[in-house]
Amino acid sequence: MEKYRTLWIAALVALLTTGAFIVTLPLRGIALGFPLDDAWIHQTYARNLGLRGEFSFITGRPSAGSTAPLWTLLLVPGHGFKSSATTTTPVPFVWTWLVGLGSLIATSVAGARLARVLFPDRSLVPLLTAVAIAAEWHQVWAAASSMETGLFAAGVLALLAQAAKWGETPPSTAAIFWTGMGVGTLALVRPEGVLLSGILGLALLLKYWPNWRTLIRHGLLLAAGMFIPLMPYMLLNLSLSGTPFPNTFYAKQQEYSTLYAAPFLTRMARLLIPLIAGPLALLLPALLWALPHPRRHPARWLPLIWIGGTWVLYAWRLPVTYQHGRYLMPMIPPLLVYGVGGLYHVWDQARGRLPWLLTRAWAGTAFLITLIFVGIGANTYATDVAIINGEMVNVAHWINENTAPDARIAAHDIGALGYFAQRPLLDLAGLVSPEVIPFIRDEDKLLRWMATQQTEYVITFPSWYPQMVTDSQLTLLYQTDTALTRAMGEDNMAIYRCEWK
Repeated sequence: MEKYRTLWIAALVALLTTGAFIVTLPLRGIALGFPLDDAWIHQTYARNLGLRGEFSFITGRPSAGSTAPLWTLLLVPGHGFKSSATTTTPVPFVWTWLVGLGSLIATSVAGARLARVLFPDRSLVPLLTAVAIAAEWHQVWAAASSMETGLFAAGVLALLAQAAKWGETPPSTAAIFWTGMGVGTLALVRPEGVLLSGILGLALLLKYWPNWRTLIRHGLLLAAGMFIPLMPYMLLNLSLSGTPFPNTFYAKQQEYSTLYAAPFLTRMARLLIPLIAGPLALLLPALLWALPHPRRHPARWLPLIWIGGTWVLYAWRLPVTYQHGRYLMPMIPPLLVYGVGGLYHVWDQARGRLPWLLTRAWAGTAFLITLIFVGIGANTYATDVAIINGEMVNVAHWINENTAPDARIAAHDIGALGYFAQRPLLDLAGLVSPEVIPFIRDEDKLLRWMATQQTEYVITFPSWYPQMVTDSQLTLLYQTDTALTRAMGEDNMAIYRCEWK
């Protein structure tokens, strides 16, 4: 009964918060849209899969450009079987938001499950955790973004709960195999899902050490389950691009390699800043009261090990903070589990007038900050959508209306272009043009490559390629006039005509 109560309350809170974000769009006079261009990449893959039965971004050219093929499959029903490249029907938006809402609810419920494992003696913590996750603005932003972030977070929490449970209760062989399947399936949502296999392996090590025979047998069983869903995906990528993981997996690391120059600790600190903009900043100190004794309950530290490992990995290979720390948003729910558990313990154990008042003030402030940031997050989400509509979607419509259907176009952001314009695109970010990855930041080589490809138009933000856009072979043809973009300190997207010499 308690689990069902948690589910329904979490679903209600998630519906209210996600609805508040989406309703902000018409309230501010903003057209339906998504808060980042990558969302349109998912929509384009989903539409081509649903309408043409091909896993492609550009029609007729299957590609390994999606890091989240399972997410693509979930979005397919939103396109029915009648949509066109220039459709303005709200059906894809409504379906995508419903899938995102379902992901947020799943994340909240999975967080409650992890809380039951970590804090079995604190009966209210699972429900409070579920509510905290459903109301945390980063998670709501993810639910309304058309991105796989929420689904990935739900899978992470479910597997972390399993790992923490295994460390204390021997799992059955069937549970090990099916959990391995879960890890492999999660990797179809984001490639870094495979990291959970290491956490589950640690759980088995904690339980069965030093029984090597059992450890090896169970480890092989876990690996077998993981590779069943993972191998077809890796073979597909190998057949399409010659690499086991999607093009984006490699392109992003190469594109942002210049960020590696910053000291490692600086990179770690920068990654944390966007995540603590909200209630997490108040709940992090409660970790001190949430951590179990390392000798009595070592398995309950496993979620923290995953959090730390993910943090270090991104600081090492992809230290980017844009889109409100989107890549690290799945770290927030398990941190909330510990934070809520620790705060509840302090609340419950407070003795004396001053400790009682301080704990109530602490909890009340966390609650108010959560509500305030729902409002701030909704406004931020609407601004993000307005900028993408004013830049990427605007440019895509201009290209669709003012260029030939076979015009060859090179662009850095190809999501909205692929959805609304459907031209033979050349991708400066390497998503569907993996050949540019080795020289993705070399503007001279990119210019020469575009010339050999007979590129007719180049689309980019001028500040991204300052040397390229001033080349005499490119002539400014059109530039958007979105004031919000300039207010954020950025320049407007521009279209250049190419005249190769």
